[in-house]
Amino acid sequence: MQRPVGEVVQREAVCLTSTATIQEAAQAMRKEKVSSIMVVDDGRLVGILTDRDLRNRVVAQGLSYDIHINAVMTQAPATIGMTQTLLDALALMTQENIHHIPVVDEDGKPIGMLTNTDLMRQQKSEPVMLISALNKVQDRDALIAEAAHIPDYMHSFAARVNDAAAVGRLLASLTDTMTRKLIDFYEQEHGVAPAAYVWLAFGSQGREDQTLSSDQDNGLLLANDLNEKQLDWFAGLGEFVCQGLADCGVPKCPGDIMASNPDCRRTRAGWLERFESWTRSPTPKALMYCQIFFDSRNVRGNKRLYQAYREDVAKLGRSEFFLGNLARLQSRVQVPLGLFNRFRGTESGKDSDWVDIKRFGIALINDIVRLYSLHEGLTEPRTLIRLQLLESSKLLNRKDNQALAEAWQFMTQLRLQHQLAVWGTDQPKNALDPDELSTLTRRQLKSAFRIVKESQQGVGLKFGRIG
Repeated sequence: MQRPVGEVVQREAVCLTSTATIQEAAQAMRKEKVSSIMVVDDGRLVGILTDRDLRNRVVAQGLSYDIHINAVMTQAPATIGMTQTLLDALALMTQENIHHIPVVDEDGKPIGMLTNTDLMRQQKSEPVMLISALNKVQDRDALIAEAAHIPDYMHSFAARVNDAAAVGRLLASLTDTMTRKLIDFYEQEHGVAPAAYVWLAFGSQGREDQTLSSDQDNGLLLANDLNEKQLDWFAGLGEFVCQGLADCGVPKCPGDIMASNPDCRRTRAGWLERFESWTRSPTPKALMYCQIFFDSRNVRGNKRLYQAYREDVAKLGRSEFFLGNLARLQSRVQVPLGLFNRFRGTESGKDSDWVDIKRFGIALINDIVRLYSLHEGLTEPRTLIRLQLLESSKLLNRKDNQALAEAWQFMTQLRLQHQLAVWGTDQPKNALDPDELSTLTRRQLKSAFRIVKESQQGVGLKFGRIG
């Protein structure tokens, strides 16, 4: 699943223009032995047509085979680049609930088509099988039963991959899939949504860096001016999905940052009012919330509503006053390195010498990168992708950018290895004993913490005027 998509696509794209007829499309699909074609006008991809479209939109509707395919094709389809991985393709196809995705080059030129069958052919034991099984369940009980297999599978998957980020993306994709299925079940019982909405993923699910011990962080973005009956429908949805995720093994958030909480279930105007109050009066509690709510992603719902909301939130996050307070908060967190570059324990009791690499390492890097991203007005929630987008930033030079990425990857991998080792015990899942690490790993961990400390000082000087 880490292979580039371009290595899997073996044949050229099968293309027709949008003025070709339905019959010509069907004949081309039969001749080329494919289940879909790309619709291309003047070298630009404008749509795709699949065998499912022919069945549902043409045959079932009794349409003439002489009409142009632009009348029934899927317009402006999701696409994936040649250099992205199969896991990226899987996550996107799952998010969009599609079975075909066009592969394009750097200029957006169609190269070929990737299908679910292609993914399954690559590795039948890979995540696509598990996600496919979740997607096929017909009711809530079946979903819970299928989700019970996730922990064992994830331990197996995590133990045989060298990229902890891939594990985080897979876990987020699984949580996304379960969320969407639960929404489907709720709508089957209570009818379709009475207004435009978006199911939001916050925190680690929003960043797609979930771990084996992550809990829920979610909310609902609703259209403005809803009546009481409509609000009650969404209240029921929030309660149903959050309880369902808990029953599927995703723990409820101890801080109640969930769509079942009215405070996390707001109209667009309500969310923006909340973000505006946080940025204008950045109290410690408000700043804590911002570390979670500024990392958001659309799991299910109206794309235009989410995009408009996200752009408005990004504008509010560029306030110099707010960024300065955020920088000062981050600068006050003490990295666990003491005199003579020795580790300083962060825990209490019998584990007082242990070091929490999530709170004082990974989370701090997330916070620092988020700060730069807010300054640049970025809406991307993933830390590593944010760093890629920040490569041209005037405030974060290329060397510091690369150092933060390497430190994040090292600590994330180290935490995953630790979680696999202590899973099923009462030992802390995010804190580890430095004395149990190899000499080389200890040195690398110290180097990673120094990078975090220097980055803290950097944001303090650039944003918080700390020096």
